[in-house]
Formats: sequence, structure tokens, C-alpha cells
Amino acid sequence: MPSPIHPLFFLAVAALTGLLPLAFGLAGLEAAPADALRRLLWGYALAGLPWLFVVWRWRGLPDRPSTHRAIFGLGLTLRLLLVLVPPLLSEDAWRYLWDGLVAHAGLNPYGVAPSAAALDSVGAISPAHAAVRAAVGHAHLPTVYPPLAQLGFEAVATVAGPRLWALRAALALGDALAILALQRWLRRLGANPAGAALYAFAPLPMVEAAVGGHVEAWAVALMVAGLASLAAPAVGRGWRG
Repeated sequence: MPSPIHPLFFLAVAALTGLLPLAFGLAGLEAAPADALRRLLWGYALAGLPWLFVVWRWRGLPDRPSTHRAIFGLGLTLRLLLVLVPPLLSEDAWRYLWDGLVAHAGLNPYGVAPSAAALDSVGAISPAHAAVRAAVGHAHLPTVYPPLAQLGFEAVATVAGPRLWALRAALALGDALAILALQRWLRRLGANPAGAALYAFAPLPMVEAAVGGHVEAWAVALMVAGLASLAAPAVGRGWRG
């Protein structure tokens, strides 16, 4: 039986998994891109140390609803705070946002590459649209992202327009919802939902969703939610999974 640990102490250490990349990332705001990326990577790497503490001590957490809510709340907060860090780790989110803007304009993102003259009308909507288009990597190639992801991109573009932070916040929120789904899955398996802390404070999904802006955050959330539904004891709930 693992020795008990006070949830507040556990959460204070766990918070460092997000606060370290955040602090190092914000410290590089005025630096050259290469230096800013180097600082962020240092914070990213150091975040592994408090995560090892999470791996070591989570079994000592009490199986209480207040503990599970605190794990989710802190995981969500850290992800949303990391949206403040510039997207230095990947250019994928720019492509997602451009796809959403193209679809919102009534055009097919699968049919035409971002650099094609046929999409000049979208880039001309506003300077912000033009900036998103200019930031897309491999702009000579049409999109490769699947239809459900495209619906998400379009939804963000419809609500927030050409604002990258909004798309990254939506991805971070999706990643946080995976924590809730994991807690539900663990509960249905008869395990302590506090085990979701292993994902909630893992630097890899946290940083790559909020800073890197990768669509896999939505995919993971849906996958875990499906597994939680399949584990439901009630008859007839399998269709949800």
C-alpha cells in the first residue's frame, strides 16, 4: 500500500510540469527565434523531473471526487496557460487554421493547395488571413487532414476567425477533456481515477497540444471517451463507444 500524500503538495509539484515550459517559453518572447526555441526546449525537458514525481507518488492520492476535480482543473489550467507561449514547436496549427478559413469561405481545402491562385480571395479577406496563409508550411500541397478534424477547424474559424490562439486553445481544451474521459474509464474499471494524473501532467501531450498545436489532442480525447463508453456496465451503451 503506497504511503498517503497530501493532495495540495502533490498538485504543487505537478504544476511545475506546465509552469516550467511556460516560464522558459515566456522568457524567450523577446529573443531571436532560435534562442526562444532553445529556452522553451529547456523548460520542456526540465518538466520531466516533476512528472517523474507524479509517476512515483500518484498512488498515494485519496480516491475522492475533490481530488479528481483538482487534477482535471489544474491540468486544464496549465494547458490554457501554455497557449500564451508562441507556437515554436510546429507549424501544423497554421495549416489547420487555414483549412478552417478556406472551408468557412465555402471552398474545399482538399481541392486546392494554399499557394494556389484560386485561394487568393481567401487570403485577401484581411491582413490576418494573409498572415495565416503565409505561415502555412508546404503550401504547395493540399491538406491531408481528415474530415472530422476539418469540421473542427472550420468551427474554430467560424467562431474566432484567423486567430491562432483560439485554435490552440480549442486543442488544449480537447486534450483536457481526455483527462475527464480517462477518469471515467478508470472508475468504470474499478481503479482509482487519480491515475489520470499520469496523463494530466505528462509534459508531452500538454505541451504538444497547447504549444505545438497538434490535432491528435482531439483524437486522443475521442478515443479515450470511446473506451470509457465501452467499459460502461449498463446494457446498450456500447454504441457510444
